[in-house]
Amino acid sequence: MKNKLFDALPWVAVPFTLFMLALYHFIPDQHVEYYPSNNIFGALYSGSSTSNAPDIEWLDDSQNGWRCDALKEETDYQFCGVNFLTRNKKNGEGRNLNNISSIKLKISYTGSSEKIRFVMRSFDPGYATVKDDNSLQYIYTEIKTSSLKNEPIDVYMTEFTVADWWIEQYDHKRTLVQPSFKNVTSIGFELSEEVFEGRHEITIDEITLIGPVFDESNYYLCILFIWMLVQFGYLFTRLSYVKNAVVHYQERGNELISQNKKLTNKADKYKKLSSKDPLTGIYNRRGFNDQADPFFAGHYAGAILLIDLDFFKNINDTFGHDAGDIVLKTVTQVIIDNVRKNDIVGRWGGEEFIVYVSDSFADSVLTLAEKLRLSIKELAIPEFPQISITTSIGFAIRMQDESFDDCFKRADIKLYSAKTSGRDQTQF
Repeated sequence: MKNKLFDALPWVAVPFTLFMLALYHFIPDQHVEYYPSNNIFGALYSGSSTSNAPDIEWLDDSQNGWRCDALKEETDYQFCGVNFLTRNKKNGEGRNLNNISSIKLKISYTGSSEKIRFVMRSFDPGYATVKDDNSLQYIYTEIKTSSLKNEPIDVYMTEFTVADWWIEQYDHKRTLVQPSFKNVTSIGFELSEEVFEGRHEITIDEITLIGPVFDESNYYLCILFIWMLVQFGYLFTRLSYVKNAVVHYQERGNELISQNKKLTNKADKYKKLSSKDPLTGIYNRRGFNDQADPFFAGHYAGAILLIDLDFFKNINDTFGHDAGDIVLKTVTQVIIDNVRKNDIVGRWGGEEFIVYVSDSFADSVLTLAEKLRLSIKELAIPEFPQISITTSIGFAIRMQDESFDDCFKRADIKLYSAKTSGRDQTQF
């Protein structure tokens, strides 16, 4: 009976695995109410370029709404806002929002401002100190006040970006340009515009964090781990019968080899999935590094080419994220169509692409870069014909035995120069 049970185990595990793989997409997202909560309190703040600051106060004792009166005097800038923090947290302690996909807001606004900043501050000892609140990474997105009709709105985590002033003030590396949600210490709202006048009132009724119950990659790895445990248990059990059934063991051993081969193929499949960008189908940052590392570990000549879509955020804000996704996929196809088969193409993050070109001649790399830039510029998006796309490109030829990081930094500097010099150009 025990023998038959273990014989049936692989056949049960296969449909069970398929069921578990399909089940993930039917698990409802979890909703975590961040505010209002007895564990969360609000801290008001305001300031300006002068010694004075806008008047700011709570609307009532419930402290779910606040009022800000702009300064009447002329200033270079002025601002006011609120940060929601967790009680009894030590400095630098926050909440991990890596598994959050969107945030539901229910807020109302009265005033003349066209936009409200939705702000998060993230702490990491690698770039922040508890003694300097401004050193925490400043992550934000802007919400149009016209969309605030006292009806819930969803803000996606992909909408957030890191403030340029924070990067420039602390002279941070390019690697910190991506938002970090690993340790978010506060969530808040801020009013800050060039034209900032009159009275502003904001009421916050709800902040809800929404995300999958399980991280997708961890979920698949867990299934793979269970598969391996089942297989090892199966193998151990079968080996106990070796003394009495050598011939039978050999037959079953062949079956195990076949099953382990299938398991290896599944593991390779999951590894490939984890190295590809789900939207565009090209390598993500991890996958690109895996492919490019062997070239930089040897004495191969080549170049790194960075491509950044100009004003991509405006496309998302104006036409929606579906339009942004179509643009990213269309641009990806243009890049693939124009590079060589032995070149490596990846999506470095957001609207930034990276290409490893196996060519050490600046003229030919420049020709490729310009061909890509012009091809993208001439793109027509059938679904959104009013969208026009330009790119800024920077590249660097690898010097002898130069590391990937050093070569990337030089290309990144040229990309930054291309963007600050007017965009829609290539620099090297």
